[in-house]
Amino acid sequence: MPNTDSFGDSLLANSDFEIDASCWHGYDTSDVSITTKVFAGTQSLVGTARTQEYQGPSTNILSLVESGQTYQLFAQTAISEGLAQVKATISSTFESGKMVGQRGANIEQSTDFAHTGDKSALVNSRTNDWQGPVYDFFGQGVANTTYDMSGWIRVAGSESENVSINIKQTCEDSEAVYTDAGPAVIVSDSYWTLVSGTFTTPDCELTELSVYFSNATVGVDIYLDDAVLKLASVE
Repeated sequence: MPNTDSFGDSLLANSDFEIDASCWHGYDTSDVSITTKVFAGTQSLVGTARTQEYQGPSTNILSLVESGQTYQLFAQTAISEGLAQVKATISSTFESGKMVGQRGANIEQSTDFAHTGDKSALVNSRTNDWQGPVYDFFGQGVANTTYDMSGWIRVAGSESENVSINIKQTCEDSEAVYTDAGPAVIVSDSYWTLVSGTFTTPDCELTELSVYFSNATVGVDIYLDDAVLKLASVE
């Protein structure tokens, strides 16, 4: 489950569905109703009558948000038994200040460079080549599933470096396994380069799963922006 410690108060008037489904409706031609299958409490919302993959529970937030602001969204979800897993995309532009991890080095929000917007994530004070921006995917990744990972990378302290996406996966009662999501890419200190890769999780009970950008020379700073992690089948 994602760490929601940095989340503020919910803007939604009805987010626990303990009374009814007010403020919510089915997107497009789908529908919603109340069910007693829950993560917490006594009731939850279920999306029904779906004939397209984009259909599901929907609520209008036009009056709740302000232009130019960044918002965080979190929900506990489940699907009907026997159906394929929900398609999902996780992305970050680092405009809100919410950071990925850093595997022992220092990480901060930076305005030095940005691929889009005004900010990016910066990992510095690197004392090992494997240190870099890391996303903890444990609790969200599914066993025996293929994912695409990408991010725009730029370095400082070197004209060019080889950077790759690496995966740390640990099965229950087993040692951690480290793999590459793809070949290293040459990145520059003067422009942004897209680094991408694909990986498949092992068919086991996962106890650890993280994705990180690494392999730049010790002491070289790594900037990351517009990172995306998604199912390989999601466009």
